[in-house]
Amino acid sequence: MVRSLRARWTGLMVAMLALIPAVVSASTAASKQQLQAWQQQYQQLPAAERQRIQAAWRQYQQLPLPQQQQLQRSFSGLDQLHRTGWRLGPRLGRHWPGLQPLFAYVDPVQREALLQLLHGLDEPSLQRLIRLAQRTAPEQRQVLRDTLLQQPAAHRAAWLRQQAGS
Repeated sequence: MVRSLRARWTGLMVAMLALIPAVVSASTAASKQQLQAWQQQYQQLPAAERQRIQAAWRQYQQLPLPQQQQLQRSFSGLDQLHRTGWRLGPRLGRHWPGLQPLFAYVDPVQREALLQLLHGLDEPSLQRLIRLAQRTAPEQRQVLRDTLLQQPAAHRAAWLRQQAGS
């Protein structure tokens, strides 16, 4: 129980560090643009995800400085793939390594619709989509994304169940 709470809290902290970068100085034009992009990503998250991150931020601010610095080092030590994934929020960030093959190279026109779709999936549907992503050849990923987007939201879970074979 304690381990699962610690893991969940750590995930929230990582997401918070990804979206509210306390260590980034906005002194250069490039870092200002990066900070603006992070703020925009944060604003696009569902309200529940933003609330979880805000709660984690409040907890983070109450930690002693050495613990804050350790969390910052841990986040900085993640590879770019994982840091990018955590910017999608705590829920999708946790699943990003499995989803990344399917959504890493998305046409910018589809990006917003796909993010909304991902945020709207329940946990079993996300797990099925991860299995599909792992089984889909790179040359077939665009077809899968297009077909997934064409599914009405009310039927998406059933479609994913059928496609994933579960």
